[in-house]
Amino acid sequence: MRNSDICDAWIITGGTHVGVAKHVGEAVKYDRFNCENEDDIVAIGIAPWGVIHNKELLEKKQRSGPVQYTIDDKPKEHERFLNPNHSHFILVDNGTQHQFETETTLRAALELKCKTGITDDFESIPVVLLVIDGGPRILKRVKNALLENIRVVIVKDSGRVADLLAYAVKNAEESEYFSKDDKGNSIRKTKKTLKKIQRTYMYKAMKGTKFCEMKDIHNNIKEIEACLDKFELINIFELGGGDEDLYNTMINAVLKANESDLVEQLRVALDWNLIDFARSEIFTADKRWEPGSLDDIMVSAIQSNHVDFVELLLQNRFNIKTFLTEERLLKLYNGLPPESTLKNLLQSITKNKKNKPVQSFNMEEVGKLITHLLDDCYLQHYRSNSGKNVQNEEATFENPFLHLLIWAVLNNQQDMAKIFWKNGWDSIAAALLAHALFSAMKSKLKNAKTNLYEDLEANSREFMDLATEVVEQLYRTNENYAHDLLIGDLLQWEKASCIIIAMKTSNETFISTIPYQEVFNNVWMGEMTQDNGTLKLLICMLIPPLIPLCVNFKDNTDNESDPGDDATTSETVQEEQATGVSSPNVSLQQSDTSLQPQGIQDDFGDDSGDDSGDDFGDDSGEETNHDSEDQNGYETKDDSGDKTKSKKFFRRAKENIINFYRAPVVVFLLHAISYMAFLCLYSYILISKFDQNFSVEDGILIMWVAHIFIEEISQVIATRYIYTEIKLKAYIADFWNIVDILMIVLFVIGMIMKHLSYQETLEAARVILGVNLITYILRLLQIFSLNKELGPKLVMIFRMVRNLTSFFVMMLIFIVAYAIASQAILYPNTEISFNLFKVIFRRPYWNIYGELMLDEIEGTNDCTNIVELYRNGTQPRCPTESGKYFVPVLMGVYMLMCNILLLNLLISIFSNTYTKVENNADMHWRVQRYHQIQEYITRPMFFPIYSFIVDVYQIIIFLKRCLCRCKPENDTSGQNVFLEPLSDEYRPTLRKCEQSIAKDLINSNQADLESIDNSLKAINKRLDKMDSKIDALQEHQHTGTATNEDARLDGGQSEYPAESESITGDEPGPVTSDQMAGNIEQK
Repeated sequence: MRNSDICDAWIITGGTHVGVAKHVGEAVKYDRFNCENEDDIVAIGIAPWGVIHNKELLEKKQRSGPVQYTIDDKPKEHERFLNPNHSHFILVDNGTQHQFETETTLRAALELKCKTGITDDFESIPVVLLVIDGGPRILKRVKNALLENIRVVIVKDSGRVADLLAYAVKNAEESEYFSKDDKGNSIRKTKKTLKKIQRTYMYKAMKGTKFCEMKDIHNNIKEIEACLDKFELINIFELGGGDEDLYNTMINAVLKANESDLVEQLRVALDWNLIDFARSEIFTADKRWEPGSLDDIMVSAIQSNHVDFVELLLQNRFNIKTFLTEERLLKLYNGLPPESTLKNLLQSITKNKKNKPVQSFNMEEVGKLITHLLDDCYLQHYRSNSGKNVQNEEATFENPFLHLLIWAVLNNQQDMAKIFWKNGWDSIAAALLAHALFSAMKSKLKNAKTNLYEDLEANSREFMDLATEVVEQLYRTNENYAHDLLIGDLLQWEKASCIIIAMKTSNETFISTIPYQEVFNNVWMGEMTQDNGTLKLLICMLIPPLIPLCVNFKDNTDNESDPGDDATTSETVQEEQATGVSSPNVSLQQSDTSLQPQGIQDDFGDDSGDDSGDDFGDDSGEETNHDSEDQNGYETKDDSGDKTKSKKFFRRAKENIINFYRAPVVVFLLHAISYMAFLCLYSYILISKFDQNFSVEDGILIMWVAHIFIEEISQVIATRYIYTEIKLKAYIADFWNIVDILMIVLFVIGMIMKHLSYQETLEAARVILGVNLITYILRLLQIFSLNKELGPKLVMIFRMVRNLTSFFVMMLIFIVAYAIASQAILYPNTEISFNLFKVIFRRPYWNIYGELMLDEIEGTNDCTNIVELYRNGTQPRCPTESGKYFVPVLMGVYMLMCNILLLNLLISIFSNTYTKVENNADMHWRVQRYHQIQEYITRPMFFPIYSFIVDVYQIIIFLKRCLCRCKPENDTSGQNVFLEPLSDEYRPTLRKCEQSIAKDLINSNQADLESIDNSLKAINKRLDKMDSKIDALQEHQHTGTATNEDARLDGGQSEYPAESESITGDEPGPVTSDQMAGNIEQK
């Protein structure tokens, strides 16, 4: 059955309910229980119509639909039951009754057609004849099959014909002779012939076992000799070798039929998933493959998800770069089955003019799908406006593994995706992309927790782990390489680096890794070293002259070792690139990959001319007095005769002051201080100077809020996305941005109402601006997110508020139930009014906090039941007498449920939230810190009041550019901080190191899995052996001795029916004496 399951084969038997055919049917029935789709197992029975018992049950007036067929205890003489476990039957009717062998001609013709091909367009199917025991008719079948070049597998020690043929093949004498091929060339061949002693042995064997009549023995021996003419088509399986050996024997028989055509042989091995045979027999050292001969095999292997074959082809120097063209990639996308998730996704975003899903896709539509899933498109090749012809079918890809990875990920083929990921470039970026695609597809199924959802989640997590492990292993190996790979530009991506991809996909796990945080530490401190404390920065920020003397800068620290040694540094870089090892003292700046943000020259106007060409501490043409410099490289001795050194000192001081104030950490401190001043001014106006007159303080406050508004617009523009819609979507996704919008809207409304000439609007403005001030003060919480202790606490607060919101809905049910019931009992027939809704819910709500309000329940001395008095508010209404007794009991139950049960439940929920956040406090803090750093990278360095002037200037420049439709010459945004170009000499070194770690990681994981699989296989084999022994014992107990009828059939006394049954497998009796030739055919 393993041949049928793995090879997708057809089993052809006699189809009756006796002999081998019966046992084959039972095996099919058993195997269907272990098969996901029972229709995958095809067992065809070909039997004569005239020998079928109860055949009248098979006759129907309607030719379609199932029929009911029953099996009695015993059939009539010369009749057989059909086996119910076969999937198909072909019943041959030549008009005779109780005659065997009438199906032989049709069966032989069917086998020949399968082998040669039914039509010219129909591929041929390998056919194997399996010989078990058998009589003279089987011998003829074997000879005819060999004449048609059909492979034969003989089960030795199964009896009669099988044993005779096996003996002949094993013992016949080999001799060589020369023959001519189709072109007339002489070729050497080998043949086998029987000696006299072997003929004598076979004669005695046939005579002793009553194999046939005496007159037919010589003819049968001649039949055996004729079979030896095709001995190379005969494979022998020794009984007792196990199912594994029989499987290999039959598979080798099929594959050797195509031995001359390696590609066809490999195709069959692929169709049957015979990876071991392909590895040992096809891809050997003596085989030579023509360029492009394996391209179709690779396409089939990818489409059928044969991961082992894809890996085998790649291991044998398959040229993937010439293989993958746009035509083949589109063939993969368009060759998806209708039920494919990827095809459904593509059809969901691609509509034709009639608003119907298209059936054929191009590269642009694939790019739309990626954009749809990730809110952005990274790969230039998929963009319609990338300057390339997306329909160039012969175009190849610079990194073909990346495009195959995307196809495999979108098609949810995890193992295939890992093979492409392991062999491709940019392993970290590719893993991040795969994780993002899996997560995006998972989000489409978030409302349906299906198996597909769980698979996507697991696949996403696995690629996330791969990206994290690669970057962390690389960081442990070489920190500089890890840093350069994170911020280095990716050639096949659109203005992206690994950091930018992680930012765009909001990959919090990767963002929280140590290498990633190290990059952010460098960016956060700007050009300063990380040993500068916050107190030092605050003091220097207030006293700028102290900056050159007190603050440590990166360049100054690097130059301290050997200033001016430019040649040595260059040689070090070249040596590192050659050896693949980097020195900690060599920065990315030395390979044209500086982290220094651009655009500051436009704002401050750096010195040009000769001075602009100097690098401080790098002037090799000047003598430098090292002893006269402190740790920052500044001169401490007065050298009045050296004007160059003095000029150099002031230039350094100027650059360091500028670098100090544009560092994100200093910008953050400036904005924090200015925000405090803003809150003080706002509070002063609201408390002490709130009137309808416009004051200078109002003007400053309005300018301040206008600057905040402009900053929010700049934040939208500065987001690293291409499309405006996606920019807005990403902006709104941040909770604090929503708070900012609310603050600005409330401020504008409040200020407008404040300066209207109405007293009522002034009061409303005071309330609105008071609430607005609350939101501005609460905005201070974001500042605390940078603190390692307080940051995670903010996460806890937000999550607890979310928990409280959902919990309040449940509590509201209890509040409403008690509120309406108590109001109806205490004060019946109350008139509907707005005040009624306030009164109903006021008492139950405050009861939760311990305010019982017993005077309303028990009544007061001055209460009344007169309608006019309590309606106009003169006196309170008296509660009913029944309410005075019943409502307190009701309130007790209500307080028990709310104060004890629900509130304690809420405390448990909060405790669970606290535990979850606290366990991952470090990761939450890193993610918060990342968001803060990302925001302050693009913030201006000026104090907000002065920034308003800069904002106005930038708006004017922006409008001017829009009117003239011109683009800025330089990108002055902060985006380049995370995107630095790598040199062509340095990039291969990084790629080689990254790919090596990725391959080692995959191989290590695969080795672990294989060790587990091997252990499980060993256990299964032991269990199978135990099952076999138990089955053998049970069969021995139930079988007993053979009947006289069986002995008569085996002895040949009723030979013709027995021989007929031996062909079709219909001979009754024990398994050891069954006679059958079973065909196993590839569909």
